[in-house]
Amino acid sequence: MLWKRALGFALAVCLLAGTGAAVEMTNPIIFPTDGIGYQSYPDTIVNILLLGIDFGTEGFWGSMYKKDILECHTDAMMVVAVNLTKNKVDIISFPRDTVTIVPGVRGVYKLNGAVNCGDTVQEGLERTVASVEKLLGGVKIDGYFAVDMNAMILLGNAMGGVDYMVDMDYTGSSGRLYNDGFQHLDGMGIMDYVRARSNATVEASDYGRTRRQREMMTAVMQKLMGDTKSAMSVLDALADPETGVFTSITGAQAVGFLAFLPLLFGRDGELFTSYTLKGAYRSAMGWNFTFTDNEYRAEVLKTVYGIDAEPLEYVSYQHASFYADSGFYTVHVVTIADEFIEAVGAMNLTLTDGQQDIWEEFIFAYEETVDYFQRACDGLISNDITEMKYARVRMRDLADAFAAAIGYGEELPWDFTPVEWYNDPYTNEYQLDWR
Repeated sequence: MLWKRALGFALAVCLLAGTGAAVEMTNPIIFPTDGIGYQSYPDTIVNILLLGIDFGTEGFWGSMYKKDILECHTDAMMVVAVNLTKNKVDIISFPRDTVTIVPGVRGVYKLNGAVNCGDTVQEGLERTVASVEKLLGGVKIDGYFAVDMNAMILLGNAMGGVDYMVDMDYTGSSGRLYNDGFQHLDGMGIMDYVRARSNATVEASDYGRTRRQREMMTAVMQKLMGDTKSAMSVLDALADPETGVFTSITGAQAVGFLAFLPLLFGRDGELFTSYTLKGAYRSAMGWNFTFTDNEYRAEVLKTVYGIDAEPLEYVSYQHASFYADSGFYTVHVVTIADEFIEAVGAMNLTLTDGQQDIWEEFIFAYEETVDYFQRACDGLISNDITEMKYARVRMRDLADAFAAAIGYGEELPWDFTPVEWYNDPYTNEYQLDWR
């Protein structure tokens, strides 16, 4: 009977549209969720995320001369973990090219591009916080400070600069010449040093730059902890809305944070310990990525937080090869199928027997495609990947057949260019330039 056909069709649409699908849609690359899964660790550890945004002024732009802060990346990222029980500070930095999944966002990204996965700077910074929390195995970030290059100079000058042992002769991005040796660096000097990478004469790499950033941050914190006047000058600068600092921390919280840091200063043992969540730097999917070393990451998180972290899922080099070969195309077609299901559901159709048969076959092929994609991601087994490809072809053909049967009137955009996966809106929710 027609009313039964209509009811069955409506139920299928309701079950499969969006996140309420009958298939268990758990893979974050294709069905993203905001969930982090926070772990329990000592509540006497305070975690502050520090971010440097690749944005400057005319004549001193960041990479690729981006002139809109919404297009700029967070090329400096580190967590300052203040442990009040052990009287120490751990600094954990993250390579900017770390391949990551951004919670709540479809696709695969570089960590420094998580900030671009939003319509505002604040939304992007919240995405970055969530991405870092995932990388830390479920450790919660208590607050963040993000500064652009202008603010870095301003804050460096506000604190009166730092005395620092420069480890190389080099020309800074500002054009200044620096010699190795102990010297005083003002705001521009601090910024030139922490941004040095291709112009560095020692460790001219991302790892070298993250090391310099950690060491400079240690020097800055030591000065602020031992010089109340400098600390208050920085707080005054932060209170200026024109400074260019983005933060989730209130002025009162910042005062309190700086107030308890001196309690740590002068204690026995090493006050500062620094780490980088390092990994293999390899070319994959058309870009250069850092693939996090899960064993080293587990060691760091055990040492700093006392937690046992599960390995990062779906971001290995082997996964990148799978995505480039066939995985991203599957994400592409499933996303189109999702949109098609939603559009058809809005049409409130009553199907004929023939149309209902095609629809049910399409839904079954959709379920198979999603299921085999999940299996392929979990095991990277060649048989599952092959079955995923077959199911994907069946789903496409049946979607086209159903569209023709109901007079859909639009051609479904199945075409996909593998080398342009990052610019494909059906694969990556945000299309970014990661240079």
